[in-house]
Amino acid sequence: MIQNGVNGYVVDISNEISCGNLIAEISSSSSDYQKVSEGALQSVIKNYSIDRTLANTETKLLSLK
Repeated sequence: MIQNGVNGYVVDISNEISCGNLIAEISSSSSDYQKVSEGALQSVIKNYSIDRTLANTETKLLSLK
Protein backbone atom coordinates (compact mmCIF):
# COMPACT_ATOMS: atom_id res chain seq x y z
CA MET A 1 0.00 0.00 0.00
CA ILE A 2 1.26 3.45 -0.87
CA GLN A 3 1.93 5.75 2.07
CA ASN A 4 2.04 9.27 0.68
CA GLY A 5 5.53 10.73 1.06
CA VAL A 6 6.87 7.58 2.74
CA ASN A 7 7.11 4.95 -0.01
CA GLY A 8 5.49 6.78 -2.89
CA TYR A 9 3.05 9.53 -3.69
CA VAL A 10 -0.71 9.53 -3.99
CA VAL A 11 -1.94 11.88 -6.68
CA ASP A 12 -5.12 12.26 -8.70
CA ILE A 13 -3.91 11.27 -12.16
CA SER A 14 -6.86 13.02 -13.78
CA ASN A 15 -5.51 16.34 -12.48
CA GLU A 16 -2.62 17.28 -14.77
CA ILE A 17 -1.65 20.31 -12.71
CA SER A 18 -1.41 18.26 -9.53
CA CYS A 19 0.68 15.63 -11.34
CA GLY A 20 2.95 18.30 -12.81
CA ASN A 21 3.41 20.00 -9.46
CA LEU A 22 4.37 16.70 -7.85
CA ILE A 23 6.88 15.92 -10.62
CA ALA A 24 8.43 19.38 -10.21
CA GLU A 25 8.59 18.94 -6.43
CA ILE A 26 10.25 15.52 -6.67
CA SER A 27 12.70 16.78 -9.30
CA SER A 28 13.80 19.69 -7.13
CA SER A 29 14.46 17.74 -3.93
CA SER A 30 16.98 14.92 -4.13
CA SER A 31 16.69 14.26 -0.38
CA ASP A 32 12.91 13.71 -0.63
CA TYR A 33 13.45 11.52 -3.69
CA GLN A 34 16.05 9.43 -1.83
CA LYS A 35 13.81 9.11 1.25
CA VAL A 36 10.80 7.93 -0.74
CA SER A 37 12.95 5.63 -2.90
CA GLU A 38 14.35 3.96 0.21
CA GLY A 39 10.86 3.70 1.69
CA ALA A 40 9.58 2.05 -1.48
CA LEU A 41 12.44 -0.46 -1.47
CA GLN A 42 11.85 -1.32 2.19
CA SER A 43 8.12 -1.78 1.54
CA VAL A 44 8.86 -4.24 -1.26
CA ILE A 45 11.39 -6.15 0.86
CA LYS A 46 8.97 -6.33 3.80
CA ASN A 47 5.75 -7.10 1.95
CA TYR A 48 6.76 -8.88 -1.23
CA SER A 49 9.75 -11.07 -0.39
CA ILE A 50 9.93 -14.43 -2.12
CA ASP A 51 9.44 -16.28 1.18
CA ARG A 52 6.38 -14.26 2.14
CA THR A 53 4.87 -14.54 -1.35
CA LEU A 54 5.41 -18.31 -1.40
CA ALA A 55 3.89 -18.70 2.06
CA ASN A 56 0.83 -16.65 1.08
CA THR A 57 0.43 -18.61 -2.15
CA GLU A 58 0.74 -21.93 -0.32
CA THR A 59 -1.84 -20.85 2.26
CA LYS A 60 -4.29 -19.83 -0.47
CA LEU A 61 -3.78 -23.05 -2.42
CA LEU A 62 -4.20 -25.25 0.66
CA SER A 63 -7.43 -23.45 1.53
CA LEU A 64 -8.91 -24.57 -1.81
CA LYS A 65 -9.03 -28.22 -0.72
